[in-house]
Amino acid sequence: MERKGKYSDVDDLFRNRFSGYEPVPGPGLKARLMKKVAVKEFFSFYPARFNVYYLAVAAAVTGAVLLVTLGGGSGKSLPETMKIPGDSVAAIMQPITDTASMTHSPGVAPVTGKTPAFTTGNRPSDSHKESQPVIFSADEVDRKTVKSDAVSVTVDPIREVANPVRGDTTLQKTAVSSFKMSVSSGCAPLVVELTSTSGNAHSLQWSSGDGRHSDGKSLTWVFNQPGSYTVSLKAIGYDGSEDNASAMIVVHPSPVAKFDVSPANREVSDRDIMLFNYSAGFLTAAWDFGDGGKSHLRDPLHSYKASGKFRITLKVSNEYGCFDTLSKVYSTAPGIYRIDFPNAFIPNNNGPTGGYYSLRSDEAAYVFHPEYEGVTDYHLVVYSRTGVMLFESRDLNIGWDGYYKGQLCEPGVYVYRARGRYANGEQYQKSGDVTILRFR
Repeated sequence: MERKGKYSDVDDLFRNRFSGYEPVPGPGLKARLMKKVAVKEFFSFYPARFNVYYLAVAAAVTGAVLLVTLGGGSGKSLPETMKIPGDSVAAIMQPITDTASMTHSPGVAPVTGKTPAFTTGNRPSDSHKESQPVIFSADEVDRKTVKSDAVSVTVDPIREVANPVRGDTTLQKTAVSSFKMSVSSGCAPLVVELTSTSGNAHSLQWSSGDGRHSDGKSLTWVFNQPGSYTVSLKAIGYDGSEDNASAMIVVHPSPVAKFDVSPANREVSDRDIMLFNYSAGFLTAAWDFGDGGKSHLRDPLHSYKASGKFRITLKVSNEYGCFDTLSKVYSTAPGIYRIDFPNAFIPNNNGPTGGYYSLRSDEAAYVFHPEYEGVTDYHLVVYSRTGVMLFESRDLNIGWDGYYKGQLCEPGVYVYRARGRYANGEQYQKSGDVTILRFR
């Protein structure tokens, strides 16, 4: 039998009996609700409170500082003693692989095995939805940007960078060889001044083209023999590089003036003379007889109008414009016989000349030779202070140039002896000393 009552079910009873009461939650329920609210605020962007976004920024800044401090500042990878093995990384990262932590932590990469990976998560407001994270293997990442709605992180692989060369910037420059010359062609003996204008050169190596070498920045070379010579300069740089420069020097032959007068010196009143040109390598000849008379013949005749002493000069030239001169004093007065020697002279520093003297060499006092009149026979010998014979000549036109076996003798006093015969048959013998001076 169905029992009838005022209320047909429990719901009606609750609404009628307790509708006027206000429900008050218990302490446990309130604590659980506040905890959920705090968690939701931590994972939501709310500028007024500390949340997961502030934590992510702080972690990124801290990681960048550590990377620069430990390895990035010097351009080198971390030392082996400071690297963390893959197993240890996995062990350290294991607590954050919880599903709930990953769901509410955007940008956190789960650790699988020994290789770290980078992943993107969901926004906190979508934490209740199922999502499949996108994973990049660390072995495949060169430079990738891992993005989420909350944060964007750029990953750069660490590379070994060699330190640049420090200090003087010339150590990184290549040598450039160049030089300048005072002349590129001329008559023998040719004096050439060379100066290096090379850049970034640590050392220099010169070559003359005739077997001589030098390492100076500037130098002077004398080319006595005619011909073509290739002068070269090698410049070696601070970085070990090498560069070469070269130039051609052409040395033209010079003629050699030589002549005789017949008769040698007169003892009679006849003033007619004949000149014989024995010069070598010449094209033109110019005579000056010392009394105003001149000639361009090879072997001229000349007649003096008065008695006296006259200087006869011969100048010979070749096709290159090179020339040489020779002078002799001729006397037309009978009965004059003499031979005299100077007591000092200055040798030519440019090399041996063979002893042939001329007006030009006399002006510079380059050759030791006699002044004479009426000499028909002649023999000159020069000795060192120790008795070594340095020079000998039987030709009045050849004197001592101050060299011995191609080497210039030292300044000092030397001894000479001369003997022979005059045109009248009288013999002569002279001896004395001569001093080599050097002012250049």
